[in-house]
Amino acid sequence: MDLPKSSHREYFRRNSNPKWDATSQNARSDHPCDPYSRWRDYAYTKHDRLDTVTDDYLYTTFEQAPEDSDSTFTIYQADSPEDITFNKGTIRGADGSSGFSGDGYYDMSGYDDFIQFNISVAEDVDVPISFRYAQGSSSYNGNRPCVLSVNDDTVRDVYDFSFSDAWSYWIYSEMVTVSLTAGFNTIKLLVRDQNGGPNIDFLRVGSPPALLMKTNGFLRHVAKNGVGVVNGWGFDFTDQTVYFKWNLNVVEGDLYRYPYGRLSVNVTDETEYLDIGNPKLDFDGYESHLPSSHFILSNGEVFEDTSSDLYDYPMVKGQEFVLPSGLDRTLYPVCDTIASHEVSSSPVFAKTPEGKWLQWSPIIKLETNGPSMNASPGEKAGNTLIDGGGEAFLETGEKLKCANVARSFENEDTCIYSTSSTACSPSRELGEVVIDMNQTSVTAFYEYGEKFVYAIRGLAMEYIDQHACVDVKSRWEVELDTICSSPTSLATATSAALADAFARSTDPNTLLRDVYGPFACAPEDVTLDKLGMQIQFGADCYTHVHKDYKNVYDFSGW
Repeated sequence: MDLPKSSHREYFRRNSNPKWDATSQNARSDHPCDPYSRWRDYAYTKHDRLDTVTDDYLYTTFEQAPEDSDSTFTIYQADSPEDITFNKGTIRGADGSSGFSGDGYYDMSGYDDFIQFNISVAEDVDVPISFRYAQGSSSYNGNRPCVLSVNDDTVRDVYDFSFSDAWSYWIYSEMVTVSLTAGFNTIKLLVRDQNGGPNIDFLRVGSPPALLMKTNGFLRHVAKNGVGVVNGWGFDFTDQTVYFKWNLNVVEGDLYRYPYGRLSVNVTDETEYLDIGNPKLDFDGYESHLPSSHFILSNGEVFEDTSSDLYDYPMVKGQEFVLPSGLDRTLYPVCDTIASHEVSSSPVFAKTPEGKWLQWSPIIKLETNGPSMNASPGEKAGNTLIDGGGEAFLETGEKLKCANVARSFENEDTCIYSTSSTACSPSRELGEVVIDMNQTSVTAFYEYGEKFVYAIRGLAMEYIDQHACVDVKSRWEVELDTICSSPTSLATATSAALADAFARSTDPNTLLRDVYGPFACAPEDVTLDKLGMQIQFGADCYTHVHKDYKNVYDFSGW
């Protein structure tokens, strides 16, 4: 981070607040034109499921785009040898996967397999085509691309058929515009670079009318390829009203963790997953349906990519962004028309100079709760919320939570907490609460406060003053009821000194213990090669780790 040391705390404070969750003058959201505003390229978050204040479901409608009223398409099935020409794959029906249309589908098998559709058109035409397919294998990085050709001319040398999450989950390939000639035409998919391809349900020539997805009456996405369900066929979403049944998932890094994101909706009292996943924003050609509060950026604005490693399966990079410079209000007068304190306001979209569509993700703008780095003692006291945000907690129906800033290594010298025991819960005494920082509680910080809390790992020990026998404090990872796999050879004096320190330690953490020295170790053991030593203590195995190993910090905005 290219900032002077004195500004690190301010940078951290500016970026560490959770996403906006309730409307209140006590803690307004930021503004899309503010520096460090946060943006995303996917349509929905978990806040689009329930109303923040009432907890009622938010409803989403699907309206046909009026400009597409004349759009038509033709489906060419892969049900039988009369429908297609193929090489060595298998046409499957009820004996195969579920969720296909018609009577069956084609299972592409082995190298050099192909499927060819033979179709006729009345006149020369440029037309979009796509394939409904299922691809449930994680091999080849979850992608089984084919060569796409029309009339033996290659249209796409690499045409992706990415992981659909299961062989019974059917989605559409990318729409590609091809040129067909009057009369007979061939459209062919060839497996070239891997052993096997996707299962092909049908070829679609043409495109359905785009559907405008509106939540709370505001446009949120244009489904240019239509909308269906992944494990069924025939449901028409046009003019339907649904609500999101469960949490809304973004695209995560592991193939088995929602490779397109997931939206589960209530459809005729059943829960179904949409075949568009949690879609990427794309309003090209449909800008007239956007609210007036959108931006077409053209002045070199640079968005910085952010991602999260909160879970074992991190979010894929390139989905969430921060705009450090903000937007110049003189260049974009629409800034002054956008309120920053109304949750029910229309969403705010922007098209970047590179042509990528993004949506603004509001974050909480907290009350001042701490002085600047060089403030006087009087200024420090004057910038502390005496109730820690308790008044705002009550006024928002307990939605706002406490406004105290999380203490961290960046602000520990100047961040002032309220001393009131009811600061974050004015209705009762809280006292001191001990929270085990395990996977469950770290995840809860994200689920309930949308704070990205991390335990730090991978810290190297390289210097002799980090040796457990030299440093004032050493940290040890404890494997309970475990015999050490690689115990370090130590002199008797060293083993005795460490065992005594372990026995005297008052650290209540049974799995990660801090022990205070220095110890009377044998000189021959105080060497660099014995950094990270391992020692058996009773029934447990102790391994020396960096003294900040698994410290927990809030990095929500980094």
